[in-house]
Amino acid sequence: MAALTIGRVRPWGDDPADIVIRDGRIVAVRPAGSAPAEGEPIDGAGSLALPGFVNAHAHVDKSWWGRPWVSYGGEPTTQGRIAHERAERDRYGIPGEEATVAVLREFLRHGTTATRSHVDVDLGVGLREAARRAGATVNDVLLVAIADAVRTVAARRGERLRRVVASVPMTGRPTDPGGRNQVGAFLISIPERLPDQTDREFLGRLAVRTRRRKLLARGSSGSFALSAVLVGLGRLGWYRPMFERQRAITTLVTNLRGPVEPLTVHGVGVRSLTPISPALGNVTMVFAAVSHAGRLRVTARLDRSVWGEQDVLTDALRAALTRLAASRV
Repeated sequence: MAALTIGRVRPWGDDPADIVIRDGRIVAVRPAGSAPAEGEPIDGAGSLALPGFVNAHAHVDKSWWGRPWVSYGGEPTTQGRIAHERAERDRYGIPGEEATVAVLREFLRHGTTATRSHVDVDLGVGLREAARRAGATVNDVLLVAIADAVRTVAARRGERLRRVVASVPMTGRPTDPGGRNQVGAFLISIPERLPDQTDREFLGRLAVRTRRRKLLARGSSGSFALSAVLVGLGRLGWYRPMFERQRAITTLVTNLRGPVEPLTVHGVGVRSLTPISPALGNVTMVFAAVSHAGRLRVTARLDRSVWGEQDVLTDALRAALTRLAASRV
């Protein structure tokens, strides 16, 4: 990097001085005009010279800089204010890349060169945004991440999975007032990625496939007939024996969209929800997810006799979700 001399500035308000910079570092501070300028000269015209400011506590991902003023609203409690703010942020695309870049530029313009920021890596800024850009859903993102994790385990075993097939439960409204929800399921095959295929392209491709499978399942009277069949098997005591002998389902993925606003129980805020999946006969993997107040939590129930590499799978799943949440391509 070429040398640079900023002349006639007042470090900390002291007498005028020339500041010499080489390779991005200050190498000399000398009285103004006492020596020829090195490299490119810049006339400071008597300006105050200070080191870059440090913002030690910021929330740049949730900045309202340049956005309309929004006053407090919602219930007059901490949880109520949080819920109101979250709803208003969604209206204006906060958290978001545009708002974050805008406030960081303002920091630099006013002399702040170092920032320590708290950032929420949650459903609102990560997985939901990645899904929206690809024309997909959070459930599609979850399916991609699970398939990546399963393939990672298979690769450790020296195996290659050209497709990962998962069973996805789905519900429908009761056909009669006061009746039970209709329950069905559809199978979705998650193929291998094409060469040089981005996360966004792969996710969009899978989203088309899941929408088609879901429409076919909802249009089929037999898919929701499963609800009555399961109830009947339960009454006869055959539910568990059937699942212990079935061979159609090996991987089950269920995702419950929870409340956007934080829950409270007797006035106490609920910090998180954890989905607990039941044991289903010889289904070797069950992934259950639930969202709550913008955060997604996923649990995995594995048959250790088949999937002994539990740590490998869960680490790979976490890495895949993190990658997809951070994806901007």
